[in-house]
Amino acid sequence: MLLTISIALNLILLYMLFGKDNPKLSIKEDGQEHPFLSKRIFTEDQNEYIINLNPLRKALRAYVQNSGKKIQLYFEYLPSGSSIGINHQEDFVAASLFKVPVAMAVMKQISEGKLNENRILTVEEKHIDNRFGTLWKKGPGTKITVSEAIKASLMQSDNTAANLLQDSIPPSSLADVFQSLDFPSISENEAQTYVSVKNYSSIFRSLYLSSYLSRQSSNEILNILTQTIFNDKIAALPTKDIKVAHKIGVLNSVNSNETIYTDCGIVYVPNRPYILCVFAKESEEKAGEHMRFISNLAYSYMIAVK
Repeated sequence: MLLTISIALNLILLYMLFGKDNPKLSIKEDGQEHPFLSKRIFTEDQNEYIINLNPLRKALRAYVQNSGKKIQLYFEYLPSGSSIGINHQEDFVAASLFKVPVAMAVMKQISEGKLNENRILTVEEKHIDNRFGTLWKKGPGTKITVSEAIKASLMQSDNTAANLLQDSIPPSSLADVFQSLDFPSISENEAQTYVSVKNYSSIFRSLYLSSYLSRQSSNEILNILTQTIFNDKIAALPTKDIKVAHKIGVLNSVNSNETIYTDCGIVYVPNRPYILCVFAKESEEKAGEHMRFISNLAYSYMIAVK
C-alpha cells in the first residue's frame, strides 16, 4: 500500500513540476543513413540540451528505496553524459547480456573481411541450449547463416544461436570487445564474466558513439535491438512511436542464489535520447512491473521537462 501511495505521489510531483502539456513525439525521419547513432559523431556543431535531472533522481531514489533495495538502475542522458546511478555497483554474472558483445565481435570480424555474413553455420550438440530461443528445437545438423544467427541471438535472445556465433570467431576477438568497454572482469566464458548495471551501459554507449565498431555495424546492431520480441519491460512506453534498442537478460548473483532480471538499452526520445538499465532481484512478474514503472517515469520526465 505504501509503495502504491509513493508511486502516485511521485507521478503527481512530476505532473505538477513539468505541466500537463506533454508534446507528442515521434522518431524524426530525416533520411540519415545511421539513425540509431549519436548525432555528435557526424558534426562538431551539436546543440547540447542541458536539463535538470534532480527531480527525476529524487523520484527514482524514492521508488527504489520503497522497493526494499531490490533494484539497481543506471540512467544516462546521452547529449550531456549526465547520469543517475542507484545501487549500481554490485556485480552479477553476465549471462544473457553476453550476447551483445558476442554480436559486436562477430560484426568486427565481418567488417575486417575475416568472416562472411552469409557463411553457413551448422548446429552441433555442443551448441544446443534450451533456456532461451527456439533454434534448439530444430536439433543438431540445422543450418543457419551468420546474419540469421545474429538476429536470432539479439531479437530472440536465442542461446543456441549465440553459441554458434561465439564458436565462429577466435576467442581473442571477444576479449578485445571487453577490453574496449567498462568491464572490470574479462573472460571468454560468460560464467566468469561479471558485470554491474553501470558497466553494462558502456556496451550501448559504445554502439551509440560508434567507438568500437564502424558506423554501419554499430547502427545495424542497434537497429536489430529495436526489433526484439521482448517489449514488456523498459520498452513498454505509452507510445509506440519511440524506438528502444535494448537487451533483456536473466543473471545470477555472484555471492548468492538470487536470480536477477534485467533490461538495458537506449530510448530514442527525439533530441533527448538516454540509456536506461534496470536490474531487479524479484520474480519475473514483479521485475517487469518495476522496469515498466521506472521506464515510464523516466520517459514522462524527459518529454515534459523544460
